[in-house]
Amino acid sequence: MINDDDAHLEMDIYAGYAGEFHNNGIAYDVGVLRYIYPGTDGGNWNEVYGSLSYHYFSLGISHSGDVYGSGEKGTYYNLGVNYPLPAGINLGLGLGYYDYDRDVFGSGNPDSATDYLVGLSKDFAGFELNLSYSNTNSNAKDLYGSKYADSRFIFSISKSM
Repeated sequence: MINDDDAHLEMDIYAGYAGEFHNNGIAYDVGVLRYIYPGTDGGNWNEVYGSLSYHYFSLGISHSGDVYGSGEKGTYYNLGVNYPLPAGINLGLGLGYYDYDRDVFGSGNPDSATDYLVGLSKDFAGFELNLSYSNTNSNAKDLYGSKYADSRFIFSISKSM
């Protein structure tokens, strides 16, 4: 695993395929991700993912046999809701659960963590504006530290091309 102080940049490379089953409203997305931390000694790792969605709801799973470059397994399960509100605003809700092999963080540490997110987004002048609130359970704070696991508000502006 990489040392937190060594990682100044994370680059994610991914390839996947998404579509819909027989025009029945059930969509899928499958693929693979490569997490790269330039300038570090190790910590690079791969992850495969898959998700299904129907109308406002989504269910996903991601798995790595080398999570965080630890040589151990980790699986992330997530549920999501994306619901349109008046005035072109979307409500996004997410709940995630990470299940780790016991040795990812060492003996005596938790082997799972839970996170959640509540957010609002709106398209404006070709950009997506998003304001979200994110938090975790106490296991996540024990595993990742408060720098990454404390509650926080997140504002982002994005543009798809």
